[in-house]
Amino acid sequence: MFIGVEARGADQRLVLASQPRRTVLATRLAAGVAAAGVATVASLAITAPFFDARQRVPYAAGNAVVAVTYGLVGVVLGPLVGRLSGALIAFLAPFLHLAIGQSPMLQEEPPGWARLLPGYSGTRLVLDGGLTQSFDEAGSLLLAAGWIGGLLVVAAVLFRRERASAPATRPVAYGHRRTVRRAGRGPQGTSSGSPWRRSSTSSRRAPP
Repeated sequence: MFIGVEARGADQRLVLASQPRRTVLATRLAAGVAAAGVATVASLAITAPFFDARQRVPYAAGNAVVAVTYGLVGVVLGPLVGRLSGALIAFLAPFLHLAIGQSPMLQEEPPGWARLLPGYSGTRLVLDGGLTQSFDEAGSLLLAAGWIGGLLVVAAVLFRRERASAPATRPVAYGHRRTVRRAGRGPQGTSSGSPWRRSSTSSRRAPP
């Protein structure tokens, strides 16, 4: 989310500099995926000494799916709600969904509202890979791919609309200096009349 919010100005400058929109969008999405990958590796490295997953590949894939999914949610919501509100949503939404709605320690099955949120399929992959001996969540894997694909489409549409609504201003080329004329002054900022020239009325002396 913070990558998408902080990069808005840089993205606009790149588009104004004739950089292809697809390239700019792909760069930002790649940065978000890389951040999700770093978070996934850190999470697996921390839990590895204390938890031995029954199926390591589905377990790692589930963690990566959750990270990428909520990373894309942040990319979509960040430009819409801003930095402060986005930070609140980024901390509160995963906590309510993953720690409360999806926790097997609080209920045997997740409630109905939790099944409709984007982290449901990734959490099912994590639980299946960590606690069972066989992989039984092919449907959750397809659902996770659908969520990720849909969020990518929404992020691309919002990116195009936001960049299209940006003011089409271009920087002034170097080497072209604009001459500013002020009232009663010449082009170089000096008075239009010579400062040493006196008016005829002031130069006249009063008769004795």
